[in-house]
Amino acid sequence: MRLELLSQQGLIKQLLHESIDRFLYMADKTGTLWENIHTRASLNHGFASHMAHLFYRDLLGVKSYSLQKKQIFIEFYDTDIESCSGNILLGDEQFYLHWKKGGDLLLYSYTAPPGYQIQIQNNSSLTLQKDDGLLSEANRAE
Repeated sequence: MRLELLSQQGLIKQLLHESIDRFLYMADKTGTLWENIHTRASLNHGFASHMAHLFYRDLLGVKSYSLQKKQIFIEFYDTDIESCSGNILLGDEQFYLHWKKGGDLLLYSYTAPPGYQIQIQNNSSLTLQKDDGLLSEANRAE
């Protein structure tokens, strides 16, 4: 719940650092997250999937999407991450987003299924610049 409150307040850097402090040792030790602070508790894969959702939303920037309306909302924030990429399944199709920092720029690129409207909001201190060359760069890195 605390991480959701940080997200609602736009405190994404703090969300990232608290997530690392609170959960990284769990993932390193068992490959998942725990309900409590010891391994005798349930290893809660449902909670781990919520954390993945939170990271896609707040760190990658895919704020929300609608299959019915064919809309995707992207929202960028300041983070201590230098680059990020991910894809989301939209029925039988997928949306892919990649971004990286370059000086005072936040370079981004995406591929979306035909007919989807993409809306972008920049809450970061960087200037947004679309760079379709990032897609081929990201594919080479994978």
